[in-house]
Amino acid sequence: MIYEPGREGYIEDIDAYHAARGVALASVKAPPPSERDRAQLTETYADLSPSYDWDHPYRNIYCRAAFYWSETLYTAAQLREILPPIIPAYNAFNGVETVEQLAAIYPEAFFLPGREHSPVIYVYSVDGSTLRTLNEREKGELAVGQIFYYPIQRLAAEVTTYILRLWWA
Repeated sequence: MIYEPGREGYIEDIDAYHAARGVALASVKAPPPSERDRAQLTETYADLSPSYDWDHPYRNIYCRAAFYWSETLYTAAQLREILPPIIPAYNAFNGVETVEQLAAIYPEAFFLPGREHSPVIYVYSVDGSTLRTLNEREKGELAVGQIFYYPIQRLAAEVTTYILRLWWA
């Protein structure tokens, strides 16, 4: 889900942004990701292309999306195949190394790639038991900027599950 108000810029309504993220995280589909999912992820990171025109972003074939969450979860194998070619490196995020480390730490989890200005990956667990906290060595190896457990609510007063949010600065 590309959050359109954030396309090539910043959000003006923080409440609308949080609501959109909540809907995106709560309504994801089971794997495998579709061609549309891959195309949206590629478009989101259009600024990684060597031909991207930073001085005139609206003249590019695609405008990057500052805010995006996949509509479909990825398995570790699918993340290994799809993410590194699209995001080989971005700030502290290293596509190959990061994905390999996440797959080793959370082999049974599902992953939701996205962008919140920088790369973000949400880690979903089938039963919630595999979302352990990263130790200091793992945090350092992943070079992750922020770690946060994000609650997913199905009803207004009921937290259904927690999702691990990993964000790279």
